[in-house]
Amino acid sequence: MQDEEIVKILKSCRKGGRKNWPVEAMLNAFYALLVLQYRSMADLQRNLASNPTLMRICGFELKPSKKGKFRVPSMSALSRFWILLRQVEDELDVIRAMFYHNRDLLKQACPDFGESLGFDGKKLHSHSTGRTRADGTFSDADADWGRHDYRGKDAKGNDWCKTVTWFGYKLHLVADTSCELPFDFRVEKANSSETKVCQEMVAEILLDEEVRERCVDFVADCGLDSNSLRRQLHENGVMPLV
Repeated sequence: MQDEEIVKILKSCRKGGRKNWPVEAMLNAFYALLVLQYRSMADLQRNLASNPTLMRICGFELKPSKKGKFRVPSMSALSRFWILLRQVEDELDVIRAMFYHNRDLLKQACPDFGESLGFDGKKLHSHSTGRTRADGTFSDADADWGRHDYRGKDAKGNDWCKTVTWFGYKLHLVADTSCELPFDFRVEKANSSETKVCQEMVAEILLDEEVRERCVDFVADCGLDSNSLRRQLHENGVMPLV
């Protein structure tokens, strides 16, 4: 992971503050939270406390504690680091820059990376309940309610529809369909339009001349099919598979 720049920035932000836990180890712990699909920071802390191997892999030093086990970052330490990480990203966009840097390295290493691209969306639940406060706001002011209808036919040929709602966000992802690695992403409110975001992301991606020359086809769900998307792809020499 090419994260030297974000580590440098995080260290400068912590200058003068408490330094009980190394920045590199704390950042690795959050990588573990995502990669190992822990549901919360409390889940991450429990696994760190019960797994000395995970502590070592993240880069933490195993220090004995009064309770007979080794010391692990407290919930407040994890929360403070998460808040700092979000502030740095909001102000400097360094995580997105790191993503694009790694993507460029992949394009150099894999000549076919980006030939076949696809778009899809995924629900991201907020930790907020989505209940409105007395003043009409949510505890997570950036989130909103989303809805998705799943349709199909049963064994007898009858139409069915299942509606799913959630409070939070929606991840819009363009990925290489051959190697199954992300190519671009956006996180929007849960009620954002996939059709609109897909066309905006395609337009941004195809601004890169190297991507235009490399991309052969683009895959998307039938629900995203539109004349404007097909025209957008055809004009750039990309075959729409919708």
